[in-house]
Amino acid sequence: NYTYGKQKWQQVNKYNKDSTISEHLELKLSSGKAKQNIRYEYEYYPDKQRKQTRLYDSKNKLKHVWNYECDSKGKMETKKFKITK
Repeated sequence: NYTYGKQKWQQVNKYNKDSTISEHLELKLSSGKAKQNIRYEYEYYPDKQRKQTRLYDSKNKLKHVWNYECDSKGKMETKKFKITK
């Protein structure tokens, strides 16, 4: 748990059987309840090198995908743009 300003947060990590992280959650704590703020899902190659990272918002909507096939730092594959008239 940590506090940023007046807001309290909690980080939760879930792990695969091989000790690699499968999911990272950022939870907003309010009135004794925890609400998901963002979620990262991680996918790995058999040698435990990261294959892909997906970022979801508080409504579980996919926001970004990073692929690590060519670059160990991760190359962003998708990006959402706001369309204005």
